[in-house]
Amino acid sequence: MNEKIKILFCAEDFGSIEQNIYLIKFLNEKKLLDKKNSIFICNKLFKNKIKQPHISLKLYFSDINVENEKRIIQLSKINNIDLAIVGMSIQPQSLDYKITKIMNKENIASLAIQDFWGYTGNFDKNVYPKYLLVADKYAKKLSKNKLNSEIIISGLPKYFKKKSLISFKDNTKKNNLLLIGQPNYVSGIYLYYNFLKKMNFENFDNVFYLPHPMEKNLKSFFKKKKIEIIKRNNLHKYLNRNFIIINSFSTLSYDILFSANFFKKNIFYKIIFLTFRKKLLNFIQKTVGSRKLPLTNNENIFQLSKFKNSDIEINKILKKKFSKNKLTRKYFLEAHSGKFFIKILNKLVRK
Repeated sequence: MNEKIKILFCAEDFGSIEQNIYLIKFLNEKKLLDKKNSIFICNKLFKNKIKQPHISLKLYFSDINVENEKRIIQLSKINNIDLAIVGMSIQPQSLDYKITKIMNKENIASLAIQDFWGYTGNFDKNVYPKYLLVADKYAKKLSKNKLNSEIIISGLPKYFKKKSLISFKDNTKKNNLLLIGQPNYVSGIYLYYNFLKKMNFENFDNVFYLPHPMEKNLKSFFKKKKIEIIKRNNLHKYLNRNFIIINSFSTLSYDILFSANFFKKNIFYKIIFLTFRKKLLNFIQKTVGSRKLPLTNNENIFQLSKFKNSDIEINKILKKKFSKNKLTRKYFLEAHSGKFFIKILNKLVRK
């Protein structure tokens, strides 16, 4: 690839924004991105919550109205955009959906990168990216028949550089628990919080709660149970070299899992996904394409989908000794290759 690529990046939701920022950083390091003529568009809500990407033109919208549409089309033509990389959102008429529609109309190739296995956002049979890049064979299987996009296994940009995304405190003595939130629109998520409300945290030295960026109205029981609310940019202050995470089906859990396997020192972990009851499981099935979450067959990664005796099962997991999991590290090494991704990108730009 002789010429640098001019890309329009777009994302409505936080997960896709992060994915785009990792990709921009990766392409800049490889000197493949035309920073001067590329365009970065994201949800106005996150303007001050993200690391600003190294791209000259950055636009922040809450919606794509007629005026914004004209501006995007004009800038895409002036900057001679080669490719649009859009995010995924469950929100109806999201920035991603509308910009994909614009790009398709303007005959500019559109591409989406999944940030969670099987998830295709609000794209449908009428509006969809030309290409859908996914993590692995399992993600492709889950995504098949959902969209008319050409599905390509590429790995995920944030996992290309085999270096921890998050730091860990050099402390193995304290018994800390991290709880991770989900956005309010997740159907049945109240069942997850109801379980946490009844859970006994007395055996932990510290319990921390990290809200989702789109989460509203933090639960009142946090204060009663002495659960400390933390911020994403301070996460490294709360994760020890031995840690336990309880969540529903957070993408961040996989980012922490990746980081634990590529940190400079040994990290021991248990990650627990609580996906009961039926309402929440049905939402996961509809969103992802399966009730079973990725990598939950691997050691130290658990998914509890049955509410009956769930308190007993979770206590069994908490009492288990920490152990090293080579299979998870092997998965991230083999399935997510930056060199392979560049080959794919090269082919798509030249098509």
